[in-house]
Amino acid sequence: MRRALACALVVAAGCTTEPAAVAIASRWAVRGDAVRGRALFESMECTRCHEHPDVEPPPAARDCTGCHRAIHAGTHDAPAAAIARWSARITSLVHVPALGRSRLSREWIARFLIEPHDVRPALAATMPRLPIDARDAADLATFLVPDEPPDGAPLPRDAETIARGRALFETRGCASCHAPSSIGTLDPALALAPDLRWTRERMTDRAIVDWILDPSPPMPRLVAAREDAVAIAAYLVASPLDPIEIVTPADPLPLLDRAVSFTEVRDRVLRRTCWHCHSDAGLALGEGGPGNTGGFGFAARRLDLSDYEGVMSGSLDDAGERRSIFREIDGVPLLVAVLEARASEERGHASELRGMPLGLPAVSPEDIQIVRSWIAQGRPQ
Repeated sequence: MRRALACALVVAAGCTTEPAAVAIASRWAVRGDAVRGRALFESMECTRCHEHPDVEPPPAARDCTGCHRAIHAGTHDAPAAAIARWSARITSLVHVPALGRSRLSREWIARFLIEPHDVRPALAATMPRLPIDARDAADLATFLVPDEPPDGAPLPRDAETIARGRALFETRGCASCHAPSSIGTLDPALALAPDLRWTRERMTDRAIVDWILDPSPPMPRLVAAREDAVAIAAYLVASPLDPIEIVTPADPLPLLDRAVSFTEVRDRVLRRTCWHCHSDAGLALGEGGPGNTGGFGFAARRLDLSDYEGVMSGSLDDAGERRSIFREIDGVPLLVAVLEARASEERGHASELRGMPLGLPAVSPEDIQIVRSWIAQGRPQ
């Protein structure tokens, strides 16, 4: 993937020679158009989720993170009963990383935007797969990281330094945040903690040391001596990594032999998951979600999943023609196929079909079973 994106970025820049494709694999060789990157950042509404000091915040109807935070803080202007109901269900987009002070590698950001994966295991949501190409990714990465960091001496890789770094990592309590045990927490100090296996790809050696010595909140400063920061950084970048387990997607559950109504599908799946992005615009201050009125760089598909009539009316295709969401893709109804695709994405099996819900946890096999059974029974109301 690293080499494929490097070549794609070279082609997008108008250069196709093999030596250039190899050279661009450097973490800082990716250099796009920061002005165009900012325009993309704004037009794709990245501030729906992420704050950036140089970009205006979104209007209230499109402030996903702000709305979710207001619900949990009890400051939302909805009725108290609704806030209580929502806060019990909403775990996504409450804590998200701010993008104003990035020390990440531009090359890594560009790759991540093209093929996102789970970086913060304690967060329910992940970066969605956006409608961008390699040039867009390079421009966005350059806007987010406009200046290359100063060069620094490579980190030591000797066993003694790595062992000392591991001891510091353990005694200073780093694993209390950077560990799978923090999954499910709403504590921002834990929720935003990234999986450190990606550190060696996300940051240069110098940037890792500088971050440990001068981190941004909520990460605390745990060491003051540079030699301690160097040791911890060496441990992070030079220790062997366990292989990533790629889980084979399970076969679909068999169709149910009982009757399944639209009401059950609506209550179990559509209103719990899909409705937030595919709803009637009149229900949310004129904003029907990215899947209805458009957003995140996606065209308005006019897919309204808030009621039976909306579901039956389908969505707009690339040509602006309305088509059924039950048309089959390789023998599977589209609505089911996108739900299954999201489950596959979570297991490391991305395909051309963008999984739904976009960037959010996959629908359970049992809920997909309900949707499949309802469709097989003729989609009764």
